[in-house]
Amino acid sequence: MSVAACDSDADESTSPISCEVLPNMRVLGRRHVRPLEALAFACFLALFSVSVVWYGLSRDHRIRPSTSPNDVATPATWRQGDPTTRAIWRQHEAPQHVHADDAANTTAVALSMRNVVFLKMVKCASSSVQNVLMRYGYAHNLTFALPRTGWHFGFRRFNPKRALRPPGGVFNMFCHHARFDYALVARMMPADSVYVSIVRQPGTMFESLYTYLQYERETGATYEEFVREPRRYYRADRQQRVLARNPMSYLFGLEPEDFDRPSATTAFLADVRRRFDYVMIYERFDESLVLLRALLGWAWRDVIVFRVNSRRASARTQNGDELRRLAEAWNDADARLYDAFLDDFRRRVEAYGADRMASDVTRLRSMRERRYGQCVAGMAEVAPLPGLSYRLRAGADAGCGRLVRSEPAFTEDIKHKLWPDVEFIDVIKRYYMKSNETT
Repeated sequence: MSVAACDSDADESTSPISCEVLPNMRVLGRRHVRPLEALAFACFLALFSVSVVWYGLSRDHRIRPSTSPNDVATPATWRQGDPTTRAIWRQHEAPQHVHADDAANTTAVALSMRNVVFLKMVKCASSSVQNVLMRYGYAHNLTFALPRTGWHFGFRRFNPKRALRPPGGVFNMFCHHARFDYALVARMMPADSVYVSIVRQPGTMFESLYTYLQYERETGATYEEFVREPRRYYRADRQQRVLARNPMSYLFGLEPEDFDRPSATTAFLADVRRRFDYVMIYERFDESLVLLRALLGWAWRDVIVFRVNSRRASARTQNGDELRRLAEAWNDADARLYDAFLDDFRRRVEAYGADRMASDVTRLRSMRERRYGQCVAGMAEVAPLPGLSYRLRAGADAGCGRLVRSEPAFTEDIKHKLWPDVEFIDVIKRYYMKSNETT
């Protein structure tokens, strides 16, 4: 069928007789469009609409295509299915033993993860894991989510507005102290980010935390007095004392009013296990590093680390079996959290292979000892803090310096590298001045 198509210069009052009759064309407004062109345009609009909706859903809820258990090449598959299925992540794709015992060698794997969310946990060797991530990001020019002032986002509700704007428009690393809020963090980080954390047995972790944060000054109770009568001294409305019960669960996002509600704790635990790709275990730290390397596809030299922010022996409190049991009872939500992640971890080690794990732990320790000998001359106390620091050998390279760099100092280094034109307050000097004032 033919229709009349008027010349674009013709007056609207012109008779249809003055319009040229064109075959197989339709009039859309004043534009001549052939049927095939209209169909193609409609298809394009449909595909575009579907893409926009899919992107929105993926960003908000991290929906990804489902895959078979054997398809373990991407983080999406590690998050799917039951814990047993997730435990086999990367067992087929993990880096092979192609690295010599030389820290200068680079990884031979094709895939390496560069977008990482690490929920830094208190007194769980998390500063050491953070050092691994900061060194890697610093060396590869990655962008960090950093607070405008200081070196953590605080222990109350996470506020993304406290973060500096990423120079390239995208964050790669999130590894500074914050209380986890998945919805807010997911909006900041790329959709393919790997979510990692670390946990520790609550009976020993709580003693370390109580001593390190000097709760005795605030509560007037020794550690033993507190764990024997915790409700007498506990107040969740104090800034630091929000961590004085179930600190790990609290930082993972559990609300204090839900600590004594088993149904809320169960739902919370299921959600956390679904959100996090991998949770390391403090008591099995070297094995945890081996699995972290396999997960991220990094080189051996990338996961060499010296213990950072560890306490001197004189700062440790006697913590016998009875006190550990009391602390675990007081931190019952943390006990459930720890047991669940320890169970997941054991399955991952089993999937990795006992002989392979033993060999890789030996390799890692050997490389760390060699690097320690190259870098460290001795240890020094950080008065008045309860921690220890490293004294570098004369002529030690820059890599040695970053291995022993404290979190506040390393954070300032990264800020000045990423935002060279911004003038930052010298928080390092202010921090140590404040510490000296409290003695």
